[in-house]
Amino acid sequence: MFAGLLSELFSIIGLTRAGGLLLLWVCWKMFRELCGPAHQNGLSPAAPPAALWRAVARMVVPDVSMSLDNALAITGAARGSFVVLAIGLIVSASPTATASTLLANLLERLPWMAWWGY
Repeated sequence: MFAGLLSELFSIIGLTRAGGLLLLWVCWKMFRELCGPAHQNGLSPAAPPAALWRAVARMVVPDVSMSLDNALAITGAARGSFVVLAIGLIVSASPTATASTLLANLLERLPWMAWWGY
């Protein structure tokens, strides 16, 4: 079922190109925001009430795009084999899950490290 769905997505012409263009657009928007006049003066802009939802969208859009791109690449490499597809998805997702767990534990023990991401 899942392998068939991903195979169907992989057959859509230009889907991976659209995902790449979406990532470029997100990167360009972030770059322009970082090089904006408020950041050049060392001042941070006031956070509007919708800042949380804007931040969530900045994380979700690239994450979904990269996940879809990864799933399509694994599906293409599997060439219809469900076993290879399952192993590929597990192998590609495991390092991310492990690293995020280790980072969350580290930030829990050393909360001052969260400022490095700012």
